[in-house]
Amino acid sequence: LRDNAAAEALFNAARDLLYDPKRPLMIRHDRYDELGRDRTWIDPRAHRLTGARQEVFALAMSVYSQAATASSELPLLASAYVLSGDDKIGARLVAQLREVAKWSPLQREGWTSFDPGAALPPNDGNSWLGTGLGVRAVADTLEILGDDPLLNGVRPALLTLLEKEIAYVTGDWTARRPWFVQSRNTRTNQWMLPTEGLVRACLVVGPRNTPAAYELGVANLFAALDSFGPSGEFDEGVAYAAATVQSALSAARAMAAAGDFRALQHPFIAQHPAWHVQHLQPGRRVINAFDCVGTSVARRDDRDFRDHLALLALSTGSPDALWALRNLFDPAEALSLTTLLADALMLPEDYAGPMPYAAYERATRVNWRSAWADDATGVWVRGGHKLDAHDHTDRGHVNFILRGKPVLIEQGMVHYGDDNYGKFSGPGGHNILQIEGRATTKTPAPITVHRLDAEGGSITVTPTAGYRRLERWSRHVRWDANSLDVKDEVKVREDRVDQMVFTWHTGSSEPVTLTGSGTSWTARWPDAIVTFTASKPVTVTQEQSYNSTLMEKKWQTDRPRNASLKVTSVDKVNEIELTTSVQSP
Repeated sequence: LRDNAAAEALFNAARDLLYDPKRPLMIRHDRYDELGRDRTWIDPRAHRLTGARQEVFALAMSVYSQAATASSELPLLASAYVLSGDDKIGARLVAQLREVAKWSPLQREGWTSFDPGAALPPNDGNSWLGTGLGVRAVADTLEILGDDPLLNGVRPALLTLLEKEIAYVTGDWTARRPWFVQSRNTRTNQWMLPTEGLVRACLVVGPRNTPAAYELGVANLFAALDSFGPSGEFDEGVAYAAATVQSALSAARAMAAAGDFRALQHPFIAQHPAWHVQHLQPGRRVINAFDCVGTSVARRDDRDFRDHLALLALSTGSPDALWALRNLFDPAEALSLTTLLADALMLPEDYAGPMPYAAYERATRVNWRSAWADDATGVWVRGGHKLDAHDHTDRGHVNFILRGKPVLIEQGMVHYGDDNYGKFSGPGGHNILQIEGRATTKTPAPITVHRLDAEGGSITVTPTAGYRRLERWSRHVRWDANSLDVKDEVKVREDRVDQMVFTWHTGSSEPVTLTGSGTSWTARWPDAIVTFTASKPVTVTQEQSYNSTLMEKKWQTDRPRNASLKVTSVDKVNEIELTTSVQSP
């Protein structure tokens, strides 16, 4: 950035931070009644706790929040100081670093104490999210400043802090204190962030000084990367991936900078950028097959997507991520160091753009778009994998965007504390089969790809295992840029009969026009015509539902509404076939 116009923008962002009265130095506090001051945060769950549990949990979550903020602010200040030499920025940086050096341990115990009905855990360890974020804040700052004499007075205390963190993490893994070490749940971000902290702390202190700890960190990093999808898929959807993969990239990039390229060359990291980019659907919509709040829409000025694409491009050299950053989003504001740095990267001259379609076995999803324009057509279909967790009851869901207009949608995702969480994440929030009076469960639902190319696709998803006493539910989906056809074949075991209900959430914000009877029905609205043809008489009804899929911006408080259709067999039947066809009006 030196001698670049972005350097001035970066300096201005740091100066704004310096003089913002709402962002003074962050000070760690040691009592519950002190929280809320000096940029400390109280997790809302703490308010319903009492006594020692309340204080232990609130303090553990508050330090995690401060570490997250420090991981963003300290590198910004350090970069601005290197580029400008401004004494006031340098003084603010050193003052905050002196305070951070006292944050030992970076992560306090008690982060599992949010359940008022459970026993207070005697020791859940000091290896959690605050570990990785706190070490990242210190390690990035030291890397940016190098041997600058500005840090001479505080560097020894920071190195001592990192040495203690190495001891905390290795001790927790040896004693198996955290729940994710006990269960060896390598796929959670709770495993990844302390692993990042261990790797990066060892690299700063010197791997030769801590060889066993460094190799433990690398082994834990590989255990996590090996547990993700072989084609770059992440377990929990695009928003959770952003947090966990950022941590993995932090460790992998720092290893490579020290001459250890093992992690950066891992297949998951190498292929993950393409998987991430393919979540961006036409109409500025985003694939959200998991519990990701606030990721249904990606406006051109969306900082979260933009900054993460920049990080992917910088860390891996991915042309897919860099192309998406340049073509699908507006130029960056001077708020993210990585995004400013990515402005200096060059795309290969012969690069034509990311692959617009893919089938993922581990994510058990097929996604496709006809082109990268906002008014293109897009499809995604969801199956289910045996290792899926933290997801929706959505096996068989079909999503369709026709020339930039959402036609078939899911209800989306709301916060876990929302009264409608179960409705949104359950089977009724998706375009799938329900059998009257029977629960639908999360089970493997394989997808067979018959054809997938630039012209369209043809697949079969089989969610049968999620329904008790069901002999078969096969959903055949075929599409191109102008239409989509879904053929459902359902049969109940033996001679039993059940009432079948198919939900179709439409992208229409107004009631649709319904006509038909018996085995043939049609739904019309300005963006689409949907016909239903059944082998047995059905009724089609509609209601207005709330959703988070059609939001125009993240965290929109006035939730949009959509017309949702229910196709219900008139009688209880042993089997039924239903063909749902979508075309332009």
